[in-house]
Amino acid sequence: MFRKIISIAALLTVSSLTLSACGENSSSNEKSSIPVTVSETETVVPDESTEESFLVPEVSEPSVEEKSEPVSKPSVQETSKTSSRPSKEESSETDFIDVTGIKMNAENVTLAVGKKFRLFCTITPDNATDPKYLWHIAGTDIIDLQPNGTVTGKAVGTATVTAETYNGLKYVTTFTVTEAPPPPEITGIEVSADWFDDAVFVGDSVTNALYNFADESWLGDAEFIPSVGIGYHTALWDIDADKNLHPTYYGKKMLMEDAIAASGKNKLFVMMGMNDFSWSIDSTEQAMREFIQRVEQKCPGIKIYIQSVTPLISSIRRNDDLNNTNIALLNDRIKNFCLEQGYVYVDVASAVEDGNGNLRDELCYDPNYMGLHPNKAGCRIWIDYLKTHVQ
Repeated sequence: MFRKIISIAALLTVSSLTLSACGENSSSNEKSSIPVTVSETETVVPDESTEESFLVPEVSEPSVEEKSEPVSKPSVQETSKTSSRPSKEESSETDFIDVTGIKMNAENVTLAVGKKFRLFCTITPDNATDPKYLWHIAGTDIIDLQPNGTVTGKAVGTATVTAETYNGLKYVTTFTVTEAPPPPEITGIEVSADWFDDAVFVGDSVTNALYNFADESWLGDAEFIPSVGIGYHTALWDIDADKNLHPTYYGKKMLMEDAIAASGKNKLFVMMGMNDFSWSIDSTEQAMREFIQRVEQKCPGIKIYIQSVTPLISSIRRNDDLNNTNIALLNDRIKNFCLEQGYVYVDVASAVEDGNGNLRDELCYDPNYMGLHPNKAGCRIWIDYLKTHVQ
């Protein structure tokens, strides 16, 4: 029988968090030197060196609690060559706090051509006076690096990215870029329930509804690790964050990616996003990318299926940004992300909507309340769709 690892009351919301609903092989060492600017007050113009460098004004992973947006690269014309960074000589010894360490979120990364990986650095201490650092890239024909840390595989080979602080501390990440795998082909052939024996389903209260209503014969020995109210943003919170929504796995509070790894399953079905409309769609896409990246780091080789966010019934009118228009926009982002990265996009929403982008009334468990959770009939349609759209 399939298993659910956490016990939580289904179909709840968490209002205290202001959540919306609850090529050839190459080892070329080609390097380049170009001026790159990323702030209004600082400009880095590398000399005739063999490395491409970026000055990074932000040194840590974006805080989702602050609803930060992805960093964009401004034009050179927007920047000044005057630095406002305080030098050690300009600060008193009691005021200036030296950087003592730098670490990136990965040391060795295998990346397919066309796929992306987000790098970020942690500087210690976190109150250092000058926490900025430089990216140095060796192998610009192999990878592309944006100032916000997004690396894209360009050609098969090996490249390195070095992060360096003002006082010479460095951390190196090596990228091995491989041939892009063929895009997943879905044949439409129906799979049996036991195909899901090595699958784990994660998500919010909608996934929790699937667990509650699904008959044990529908999904074999699939495992469920839902957490009511969770979204892509809150899944990135620290394990000890106040009012965090991380699941409890066999009695232990864990990050979602750690619980997925602990399950030992080889197929991952994700459905989140319903609780992310307190943030912008751009921010939610970035949070989704970061969450899936964390999963891949914890679970190398796991097959990833990302399900669309299911819609609300037509009669529901809310005072926030959770609506079917925005759900459709987010689903487009999810679909494009899957196409870009080679994941399987499972458009569950198309199976339960009424032709106008709304959840069909007869498939809704709570039509007089939230109007978004599926009932048993809705879950039956959901599972039937899965069985013909995963292989």
